[in-house]
Amino acid sequence: MFKFDFFNVEKPEEAPQATNFGREPVLHQLADFKYQPKRISYSFYEDLVRRDLYDVMYELKQRSDLNEEEKLLLESNSDLESNVYEGGLKVWEGSYDLVKVLKDSFNGDFQISGSRKYMELGCGAGLPLCLLLYKHIQQNIPGKFVFADYNEAVLSLLTVPNILLIYLSARNLLPENENEINTDPEMLKSMVKDLDNVGIEIEIVSGAWGAQFTKLTGESDFDLVLASETVYSLESLPSFTKVTVSALKPGASALVAAKQVYFGVGGGVIEFLRLLDAEGLHHSTVAEYGESVKRVVLEVKK
Repeated sequence: MFKFDFFNVEKPEEAPQATNFGREPVLHQLADFKYQPKRISYSFYEDLVRRDLYDVMYELKQRSDLNEEEKLLLESNSDLESNVYEGGLKVWEGSYDLVKVLKDSFNGDFQISGSRKYMELGCGAGLPLCLLLYKHIQQNIPGKFVFADYNEAVLSLLTVPNILLIYLSARNLLPENENEINTDPEMLKSMVKDLDNVGIEIEIVSGAWGAQFTKLTGESDFDLVLASETVYSLESLPSFTKVTVSALKPGASALVAAKQVYFGVGGGVIEFLRLLDAEGLHHSTVAEYGESVKRVVLEVKK
């Protein structure tokens, strides 16, 4: 059984540095995002609510004020384009694997006993971190949650609506037997005010991993870092590894879901483990999935 170790942490002497590539990271607050649709269509993965992808695409097709990144999402025929669009609209298998591992831990020895800091790298829909956010809201427990994705448009169109839906679900404010909800800016303001009163802080970060990303989010600051399908690119793998390790408090863990091999792009678990070994970091496999293409969830400890 995977067990979170949140205790006996101390500040490290020095955190590793990372190299920037791609677009510069930007820190956003929830209030920065404006909702375009008057209604959001949603569905559930088990009991975890999320905005439907077809609803995102329908919104993009209806609007006449798309920015360049939103136009790219609408027109792209690819799951991802390196350093342009990193696949955040698709919920990849690794996200579901992380959700399963976290849910299993709730049934075992994982207890949210106080304020914690979490971050999900390459979050896209943000389902794993939304699960933890749901638990904190439901139990009125303080915490900090950082959702990070390369594309600001993905964060605006999918991640932030999912955060709102998770909040409404945790507060039992979703309409019964419905799969759509009317939205307006006041809902977001009300959510932010309620979460502030509880002590729940949410930050959104767009842009590339690197030294500036770490400066924005904080070094040695997080109790748990989550990531899924983030080790497919040999180009970004060193930056991802260093940013992940830099974020963790000593003794804290990262959970990274990945395929053993990403055919055609060169990345995968073997290359990731090679970098971890070079840094002298502890790692173990906490779950395995799949048949033809093996998937794993790795725990990395600082």
